[in-house]
Amino acid sequence: MATWHLALAISVGLAPSVRSLCLRDGLAESKRLYLKDSAGEENPISLIQYDWASADAATMLAEILIPEVLGYHVVKDTQATVSIFEGVLKLAGCSSANCSVTMRPQHVALETWLAEAITLFQEFEENHAARAPEDLGSMGYNGDHYLFVKGSIRDQAYSDAGLALDFYKSYNTTFHFPQKYFDRLESFDRRHFFRCDLEGLEFRNALRMRDYVRWTGDLDGVIELGPGQYVARCADDYFWLSPSCRQNSSTCIPLLAAGNGWIVDAMMQWSAAYGFPVAIGIAKDWGTFVSTVWSTKALFYWWMPDATFLPLDPSYIVLPPHSPSEWAQGNLRTAGNQNYITKLVSSILRTAAPSVRQFLQNFKLELGDMTQLLSEAANGRSMYDVACEWVLANRERWAKWVPVDTNCIAGFGLADARNEHVALRAVATGCALCGPGMFSEALVDDFGETYRCVPCPAGSHQDSSGQASCALCEPGTVALFAGAVTCAKCDLGSYANSSRVSFIRCSSLSPGHRPISSTSRSGMTACDQCGNDTMWTTSRSLLVRGQSTWLQLEGATSENDCHCAEGYFLHRNQCKVCIEGSRCAGSNALELLPGFFAYQEEPGMVYKCFGQPERCPGGPPGICAAGRDPTSIGCSQCLDQLQPKGGECQACTGGDYLLLVVFGSMVIISTGGLHVLLVISDQSNGNQRSALFTAALSIGQLVTCAQLFGIMQQLQINWAEPFQVLLDIFDVISLDALLSSINVLGCVTRVTPELEYLIRSLLLPFFFLVGPILAHVNVVYIMWKAGRGRDLKLSLLWKTLGLFSLIFFITLCSSFLKPFRCNLHPNGLRTLQDSHSVLCDFSGSHLSLCLIGGVVCLLPLSYLAISIWVILIELPKRMVAADVHFVRACSFLVMRFNPGQEIFTVLFLLRNVLIVMAPLLPSASGSLFLMAFLLVVSFGSVAYCKPWRSVLGTQVDMVVHMALLLILQMGALAVTDVQEQVTMIICTACAACMIVTIIWAAAQSAARHILSKLHKRFHFFLCHHKASTASWARLLKMELLHRGPSFTAFLDSDNLTDLTQLFAYVSHDVKTLVVLGSSRILTRKWCMGEMVVARLEKVDTVLLSFPGFELPDEQFIQRYQKLIPDIGDFASYGFGMLEVKDTLHWLSTVKTLPVSQDFSWDGLNYIINQLTNTYVKLPVSSEKTDCYILADPVNMEAISTGYILAKLITPMIMGSRESLPVVLSSSSHHLPHAGHGQDKMHVILVCTGGCLSSPQLAQWIMQVRFMANCFVAPVISDDYFQIPSPLNIRQLIGQPSLQHLDRSAYAHVLNAIFLEIALPFMPGSASADDLTVRATQIMSRLEPGASTTLSSRLVMVQAEMGEGLWSGIESSEEPDEDSVSNNARGSWTLTPGRYPSEIVDTEPAQLQEYLNMLNSETVSRAF
Repeated sequence: MATWHLALAISVGLAPSVRSLCLRDGLAESKRLYLKDSAGEENPISLIQYDWASADAATMLAEILIPEVLGYHVVKDTQATVSIFEGVLKLAGCSSANCSVTMRPQHVALETWLAEAITLFQEFEENHAARAPEDLGSMGYNGDHYLFVKGSIRDQAYSDAGLALDFYKSYNTTFHFPQKYFDRLESFDRRHFFRCDLEGLEFRNALRMRDYVRWTGDLDGVIELGPGQYVARCADDYFWLSPSCRQNSSTCIPLLAAGNGWIVDAMMQWSAAYGFPVAIGIAKDWGTFVSTVWSTKALFYWWMPDATFLPLDPSYIVLPPHSPSEWAQGNLRTAGNQNYITKLVSSILRTAAPSVRQFLQNFKLELGDMTQLLSEAANGRSMYDVACEWVLANRERWAKWVPVDTNCIAGFGLADARNEHVALRAVATGCALCGPGMFSEALVDDFGETYRCVPCPAGSHQDSSGQASCALCEPGTVALFAGAVTCAKCDLGSYANSSRVSFIRCSSLSPGHRPISSTSRSGMTACDQCGNDTMWTTSRSLLVRGQSTWLQLEGATSENDCHCAEGYFLHRNQCKVCIEGSRCAGSNALELLPGFFAYQEEPGMVYKCFGQPERCPGGPPGICAAGRDPTSIGCSQCLDQLQPKGGECQACTGGDYLLLVVFGSMVIISTGGLHVLLVISDQSNGNQRSALFTAALSIGQLVTCAQLFGIMQQLQINWAEPFQVLLDIFDVISLDALLSSINVLGCVTRVTPELEYLIRSLLLPFFFLVGPILAHVNVVYIMWKAGRGRDLKLSLLWKTLGLFSLIFFITLCSSFLKPFRCNLHPNGLRTLQDSHSVLCDFSGSHLSLCLIGGVVCLLPLSYLAISIWVILIELPKRMVAADVHFVRACSFLVMRFNPGQEIFTVLFLLRNVLIVMAPLLPSASGSLFLMAFLLVVSFGSVAYCKPWRSVLGTQVDMVVHMALLLILQMGALAVTDVQEQVTMIICTACAACMIVTIIWAAAQSAARHILSKLHKRFHFFLCHHKASTASWARLLKMELLHRGPSFTAFLDSDNLTDLTQLFAYVSHDVKTLVVLGSSRILTRKWCMGEMVVARLEKVDTVLLSFPGFELPDEQFIQRYQKLIPDIGDFASYGFGMLEVKDTLHWLSTVKTLPVSQDFSWDGLNYIINQLTNTYVKLPVSSEKTDCYILADPVNMEAISTGYILAKLITPMIMGSRESLPVVLSSSSHHLPHAGHGQDKMHVILVCTGGCLSSPQLAQWIMQVRFMANCFVAPVISDDYFQIPSPLNIRQLIGQPSLQHLDRSAYAHVLNAIFLEIALPFMPGSASADDLTVRATQIMSRLEPGASTTLSSRLVMVQAEMGEGLWSGIESSEEPDEDSVSNNARGSWTLTPGRYPSEIVDTEPAQLQEYLNMLNSETVSRAF
């Protein structure tokens, strides 16, 4: 666009309008409003002024109507805006397109040719939606910009040759010669035009020049800077020549452009497309452009509406109709499009000034109106006069623009006088912004269209204010009730989708009112539950590092998201718990871990695959290793005609049968051979102490170890390699390999558990019998052949069989107990350890096995019984009878041990029986403990008695015991089924190891008791009631410690960390109990307990009798338990009601020191002298200081707090001040002054409950207000004090004790004092360290510049509130709640001219100084 006249540039710089009113009934400036921004600042409505005349005319109309009709202050921009997008940025409050730097936004931009910057505007609107200006619609007319020809030239050409120069074809030089009607190019002064190579001109716009080359192919008219980069070529550096006159510039018609070459790219394409013989030049400025157009014969660029060239009666050159598609591609050969001229406003107008926004939305002019305005302004009249004249003449037109109070715009709704939303216009007085959870619903009645605020229907939401619609809840979210601000996500285990969407009909309205639409769509109003229990969740599978992971999902949108929660699986449409051995990731499926099994039909019944976990590969239920029967429990059995090989089952081979034969043959041969050796040894009468005997003992120990290792394998311990390899080797020695070889029978027939158990139980005794019997028969036959058959006795066979039974006793017992050894599975069922397919339920196969085991176990029990009979009964008799034959026949029982130690045979057999029974315990921990206990007892017995005949045998046995104990200890680390009860039993058994610790603790306690008699940690224990003497106790402790470092005092807020140790401090760590006898101390349970303990432990006690304290009388003592019902709790400390009553009697006998009612240092010093047996005379102190501490003089706790604070801050100010803080006492009726004139004074006000109603303290406060340079710091020292508010100050000053004061002035001073934030300082509950920190904070308030003087704060209160709530305090009228709420900050205003008479009479100088300060210009400017 163009630069408007110089007058416009001058007028734009005006401040807010100060002209006289245009309208006779217009609102005066004093009655106009300001806009309030989000920070509460008031600003006028700011109008952007573009630099073209039509914008000036439209803006001037708004500048008149908005303030005079709508009543808002208006200001125009101080600088004309040239660029459309610049105006957009000003409305948005941004300094650049990325809005990185913000500023105060302007509000209105009329006559905005938005098409000129539509792309930039749309991008900005997309990137900064919250700040983007709002388009209020067309100005009522569109803008046109064309090539124009003067009316005189047009008329002359038409008159001379009938040539219509307002038609583009008339410029084709092939048929016409239009040049003769225009000036020659040489006649134009180049100094009035831009050089074509000037940066910023459209001639150098590479994008536009590229489009020119693309659509015209005219490479001679451009200069190529690079690939696809072009600029216009100007032959004389000032004018671009079209192709039709480029060879002879004298035939070119001058074409004048303005600005930076507005639409010269279109001019260039028109000239090339239609043969225009033109030379395009760009005038340097608007004035040059206008004067050149007026003074020359040339074509020129111009737009409408504009009045600059109206007197020239110009005509625009008609071009082919505008083609939007071609212009979008950069092909500009058709006429330009009409420009959309709009009204842009800042987004804040919607809420800050909705009436102004509505007015501007209704603001519409006709093109004739604008042309009339511009024409009159072009005749020399001021734009204001022209606009005012139009306003006066067109009241009916602009009156329709003014919004009715109840004609609400979108985003607002009808509201009553209380600004509450209403549904009907009849009860409405205006409009109010629709808040979150509501939307603005259009409503049409007899008065037209308006809007009302309606709650969002259930299933929809709106989280912003001023919205015209509600958004439906997205799938996965719901709004249960109407008026939702946001939709809530469905909880885990529920979902919501579009199937729940419905339509609802609006409620009926009164006659004459109707909504724009009768139905509205409703979103989700409830979440569907996945199931009826809490085991359901909603989740989805995600790939995380290549693995599928199920993540829980709130706000699920489909039933397909419903799954059982992690740790649960879906079975028969129910979620069930995923137990040990399975994994449930949340996909509804159950996955078995390796080593566990479950049937497909019952996936939750998980079995652990004991013994050989590899037979259960895990994964989906019902899967077994190759060859395993999936119908058997835990894949324990093989399919028919297969035998187990590791975890799998394989077909039988000939080698498998051979293995059974080989093992059996080896056992028969070895046992028979051993019998032969025993026979030979018996015949040779060999020495039992020979090396062969020792070797036999060692082999026996090895076999025993092998059998014990077999028992260890029965424990629920995960033995791992390399130890597992060693256990497998010992299986051979313990003959478990032989017993396992019978699995080959499964290759022939299916072996039942009963048959398998029977074979396993009887196979070993069978081989033990067969070998020796066959050997013995052969030996008898040989010796009979030799004639010595009678020498071989049957007792030798008995001896061999007894030895074998003794050696393999553990294996035999273990085999017979197999039906009773069960494994516990995760599903709670038990199966046999050796027959995993048999359930331990004492029914069916298990019952049969138990019965067989009960019968078969008679064999080892019989052997044990015979051994006990032989050792304990028969052997002593035979030894007396010297029956050597009997001894030799039973040598396998007795000859291993030293004479007299034969009992160890029975002990070892009983030990082995108990060890075999250890795995029967339900816990591996208990089994380990039992085995370890038996081995420890056995080890101790062997170590003590040394029973073995061979020393080496004893040593080997001890090594075996230690090794087994170490193995059991390490095996305990691998136990996975630790049970709390069993563990506690083990811990109890081990408690004996704590005896040394107990003895040491007892010794330490005794030593501590003795030392406590010699030295006490604390000299004094201050027994006090916190509510009445806490601060006094704190001050006493400080003064005692000041008297000497040995006078330490126990104070609970400093030294008590464990309440249970309270009485221990009194009894052991304190020399003297000081009872601070306040009026209610005897009713405090813990204080009474401290006194009881002091009496019982004979701790010296001193009673400080405070005012109001009375020694208990007999009636009080007898009723004490009713007064303090929980006193019986002390029974746990060893004393009861009897001791309490004795203590109450005893109080009358202790040393008593009185405490005066009025606090005095002399009284406190006397008490400390008595307590410490020292004497210190107090120095004489002066009340002259620059720092006073004011406290309620009748409140001993308040005075004590003041002295505590003074003592803590004294070290901080020593050296920086000449005087120390002084606490005023009740004897000080007037506040002393430190110096005169402008000397600084600091006052610390100690605030306690009821202190402000104290006459003495109130008088001091009233005196403080006349100190011109006084700083007051309020300090809160108890929980009963409340910061004064207008209501409670009103009640306070009405108390009789303050009637002698000027109530209004006192209220004013209190209000000023508590403008400062009060700091807490509570000696009654804080520790010494906390108080030091608080004192440091208070001290910082005394630093220069840390706070303002009281006089300044008085002026601040006066200046801030004026004649407010407090001005009427003299009257008896009580302020209403509204007036109080409007003065919520405590703004009690002092009525000027009213001051307390008693102070005016005695202190006129200070009063005059205050009055001078109050009226000083310095203070007025500061506040």
